Amino acid sequence: MAVEVHPIQLNGNWDIGYALDQHVIRSVHIADDPFGNPVFDNTYSEIGELLTKFKYKGRYDNLTEIVSTIEVFLRSHPEMMDFETIIPVPPTKFRPYQPTWEICEALAKDLNRFFITDVLVKESGVESKGLSLEEKRQLSGTIRQQHRAKRKHSVLLLDDLYKTGTTLTECVSVLRRDPLIDKIYVLTVTKTKNPS
Repeated sequence: MAVEVHPIQLNGNWDIGYALDQHVIRSVHIADDPFGNPVFDNTYSEIGELLTKFKYKGRYDNLTEIVSTIEVFLRSHPEMMDFETIIPVPPTKFRPYQPTWEICEALAKDLNRFFITDVLVKESGVESKGLSLEEKRQLSGTIRQQHRAKRKHSVLLLDDLYKTGTTLTECVSVLRRDPLIDKIYVLTVTKTKNPS
């Protein structure tokens, strides 16, 4: 069952891009932890709550609602539906399951599209979460295309969370070098409020 979302258009080097909703809709600083790090009381969007619990709390059962919400969104945006292949943004951190891969695989199955995990690989093991925009820019050049397209077609590049767009921009730049990739659509489940 899909949840209500408030899509946000994402501008970049892709053809069309959206985030389904904000990740956090309200955040209040309540204290600092024993190491001096700020602790926040966050109020998540509906899809942000589903994603957070799916990704960090092991709520694998949230996958169905996340994928259903993506499907409803895509069906209401037919201009983004002519892709044949879904490509996840490559992960940096090892997890027992890769949330973005799981979302892509389930979506591909429901939409009868191809899903390929190893088109793009991240060569740096540095996780961009928590890095400044400048530090993220210094990681540029760490994405490479491992497999080239075998025929001309369009792709959907999917990620769970959009923060600065640095990784997505690099992924698209790499894919643009492949002459058989036509249109590149970008979709993220959520987006942070701040660009840093």
